[in-house]
Amino acid sequence: MQDVSGSAESLRCKGAQKTDQRRPDQHELPLANQEMIKQPELNLQELTEQCRYVFLLRLFSGVVHTSFFKLCESVQLGKMDVISMTGHLYMMNWKILPLLACAVSLSFPLTTLAQRKPKIIMVTHGQAADSFWLIVQNGADAAAEETNSDLEYRSPQNFDLAAMAQLIDAAVASRPDGLIVTIPDAAVLSRSIQAAVAAKIPVISINSGLEVSKRLGCLMHIGQLDEPAGKKAGERMKASGVKNAVILDQEIGNVALDQRIKGFREGFEGPFHHVQVLPVTMDFKGCQDTVGNYLTEYPSIDGIVALGPIVAEPALQAVEQAEKTGKIKVCTFDISPAIVAALVKKEVEFAVDQQEWLQGYLPVVFLANYVRYGSILQNDLILTGPSFVTPENAQKVVNLLSLGFH
Repeated sequence: MQDVSGSAESLRCKGAQKTDQRRPDQHELPLANQEMIKQPELNLQELTEQCRYVFLLRLFSGVVHTSFFKLCESVQLGKMDVISMTGHLYMMNWKILPLLACAVSLSFPLTTLAQRKPKIIMVTHGQAADSFWLIVQNGADAAAEETNSDLEYRSPQNFDLAAMAQLIDAAVASRPDGLIVTIPDAAVLSRSIQAAVAAKIPVISINSGLEVSKRLGCLMHIGQLDEPAGKKAGERMKASGVKNAVILDQEIGNVALDQRIKGFREGFEGPFHHVQVLPVTMDFKGCQDTVGNYLTEYPSIDGIVALGPIVAEPALQAVEQAEKTGKIKVCTFDISPAIVAALVKKEVEFAVDQQEWLQGYLPVVFLANYVRYGSILQNDLILTGPSFVTPENAQKVVNLLSLGFH
């Protein structure tokens, strides 16, 4: 077995030939206990593998770039010797590497090895009571755990755009590494989002705001095209035989919902097909009563279009209470466990799915990688929908729900 201490000594001698200008107060760095190294019980192979990992990790992270050269100066090794060693790591005698790696470890805190967790804040317009946004948050939490990121999810108590703008401003002030936002109304939220971009905070928009995302400086948008999705829903509802439909709008002023309505009208309306829009509350009982009263007042209604599960679920109760289950066809945008169960029981004609779990999951993954490695997909738009869930394929979605993907 080659004497490790001898190898280290030869390196020092080589450096000493180049210069002999060591300061009197510059003491030789104690690399290791030489007697311990000479003992045959020392598992050199195991120690070498560990030090190889530490050394290479620090070399490629940039830490060794400065600290290692300082160390070599302290043992009188020239920079050309160091460059030769680092350029031919796999040609080195790895028995001296435990000495070098351990010495490097003494030259700076070990905490530099641990990467700081990216801090990512997500601000949406969704309320806590809305199952759709619970699924979005579920996806974001899963991504944060997988990428070892710190995630904060924030949203106003009610659909309040001014309050949402304040939440974005507070997020920007806390200087996160990344920001995820929805943009239900650019007129109200633009200033806050542009402030984040001006502060060099990478921003990704999700769910709503596709048309303005790039103009505001967002890296990308993740979601669906709401107007085309609405048109497809209108065409499908029309093909099912519905003549008079009412759209339940729970967020007046949400541009994404306005686009769904516009698209639905385009795909459904005609000389014999009519659409009305009914503003409703997100309160379950309040929404149920409003829909029930409307059905009593307009008995010709044979189709209900919900713009989200939070109003689709009470609407189903109103239809049942009016004893019109099967006579009034119900469809909805977005899904929830209750909606999927209703699809399986054929109480819902179809649901437009935009995969909200992915809308929470993907931006966290993208931003975490961007913060750590400086690279990101070059797509301005990642489409997660629309797709249609029907009674025929609802069981597959049930399986996904059980795995937490929705």
